[in-house]
Amino acid sequence: MRSRYSAFCKKELSYLFNSWHPANRPAAEEILAGKVHYISLQIIDTEKGLAEDETGEVTFIVRYIEKDQLFTMKEKSSFVNQQGKWLYLDGENQLSRENLKKNSLCPCGSGKKFKRCCHAS
Repeated sequence: MRSRYSAFCKKELSYLFNSWHPANRPAAEEILAGKVHYISLQIIDTEKGLAEDETGEVTFIVRYIEKDQLFTMKEKSSFVNQQGKWLYLDGENQLSRENLKKNSLCPCGSGKKFKRCCHAS
């Protein structure tokens, strides 16, 4: 999960595409659609997912900014192990959003105003 989060942050399309199970993989242009600034990943729980397991689940919370909104997504992701490679299968998620004001503190924790930090990038 952490490697996929890093790939989203770095916009590494080939890694994301290749770590997505073909049965549910979106078109490549849909994977990184939109200008998103990722803030944090918090792993809440894991079930199975060891080298000898065929499946695994990860529950996590990811926070990101898109346009002038802070999104918080909690997801329980399912993975399948195929020939020693973990592939993202699908997930059930809950998404909340909050409008950000340009003069408020940036939610990334920098201590700067939003308009001078993540909004500017």
